[in-house]
Amino acid sequence: MTFLELVNTVLVRLREERVATVYESEYSTLISNLVNVAKTDVENSYNWEALRKTVTLITEVGTFHYELLNTTSNIRTLDVYNYTNKNSLNSRTTEWMDRAFAVDDVTTGSPTVYAWNGVSDTGNMEVDIYPIPDSIETLRFNMTAPQKALKEDADIVYVPPMLVVENAVARAIEERGEDGGSSNQNLRYNSMLADFISMEASRKPMETVWRSV
Repeated sequence: MTFLELVNTVLVRLREERVATVYESEYSTLISNLVNVAKTDVENSYNWEALRKTVTLITEVGTFHYELLNTTSNIRTLDVYNYTNKNSLNSRTTEWMDRAFAVDDVTTGSPTVYAWNGVSDTGNMEVDIYPIPDSIETLRFNMTAPQKALKEDADIVYVPPMLVVENAVARAIEERGEDGGSSNQNLRYNSMLADFISMEASRKPMETVWRSV
């Protein structure tokens, strides 16, 4: 569903006139903002398949700190896998890393742990790995990466569009001051959210954690 279709669907639910472009009126612009807030809420509720991506990191001998290209600070890590040696990397804190590197003879070898450590000037996440690589290896970072804010009429939403609509309608009703309607709409949204997550989680039975908003 496009950004314009999302906005118009919300407007119709609110008994308002459709628009030809998202920013046609002051009210449609408000609804477009609520749609983006709703999109973020839905994205943060679960590790949706539509948002999953894998970023590959090729290690360099003697280098432990890397910029992970094509990432942002709002990613969520699913797992990190050493494709070369066929083993998973475990997450560690920066404090753990500080202790590991605070010795005269830092261990080298195939990386077994990682720790997120900053954001680059270009907005990419930075990561430390340990031990310090002594060979070239391929690490696969599997993660969920929320979509950028919708801006153009034709932008397509990745997460389930009806969840975005239901969430945006609840926010629009609340913005109008219709407290009772907002409460009922929130119940409707959370019920639909649980259903959608249940359907997707059935394909991944070990991933069942979600939060209500």
